[in-house]
Amino acid sequence: MMFTEACLAIIAITLIVLLIVVIRISYRAQQSIHLLQVDVHTVSKEAAHLLNSLNEFVHRDLHSLSGETTRLISTLNDLSSDINHKSHALNFFFKPLSFLSSICSGSSKHESDSQSETIPQLLKWIASSAFLYKTSKEFIKKHEK
Repeated sequence: MMFTEACLAIIAITLIVLLIVVIRISYRAQQSIHLLQVDVHTVSKEAAHLLNSLNEFVHRDLHSLSGETTRLISTLNDLSSDINHKSHALNFFFKPLSFLSSICSGSSKHESDSQSETIPQLLKWIASSAFLYKTSKEFIKKHEK
């Protein structure tokens, strides 16, 4: 009987030790779960703050940036139209001077043709010069005010 009592005592002590180990493991698991919940809560708060900051950036900065970009594109479009218009005006002004290249070439076949075209082209050039002078004068007066 002594042997049975000793075995029962060893089993009881083993069960008590096992119970203590299980209790400690469950306590540590509970602490770990609590820390994990705190970390998840902190991460979710930071993510919400980040999303709010990003939303504010989109509403505040990107809208103003898109407005500035629209104005820039409009200004560039106006500038390219102005350059195109001025290019056509300069072409209109210098086109009558193209007869000078045929005069300077000195070919005998084109001499009679170039002399017959010289006077009308010269008159076109004078008219273009007068028009350019008038337009330039109006432009200068407009910007002096």
